Amino acid sequence: MAIYHGEEPGGEARSHLHLRTGALKSARIIKEKECTPYLGFWEQDKSANPVVHAYFPSFYDWSNNKTIIQSNWNFFECWEQKYGSEFDLV
Repeated sequence: MAIYHGEEPGGEARSHLHLRTGALKSARIIKEKECTPYLGFWEQDKSANPVVHAYFPSFYDWSNNKTIIQSNWNFFECWEQKYGSEFDLV
């Protein structure tokens, strides 16, 4: 699987990340107080820290006194409702 920035077209010339098929076994959304959620990916043991973190678009404008970016909150909520919060990748 290849992951690209949302606004960028795909292609090897663009910044992106490859995840090897079968190497990662599960993923779930991690929510921490006053932080933007991220997808944590595990190879095996979910009690350990995730080996890969994929962050959603920032919920906060850090250059503007941590002002909330509502459109990014809305994007995340729609994404989570559509896809869920925990995934088996096998």
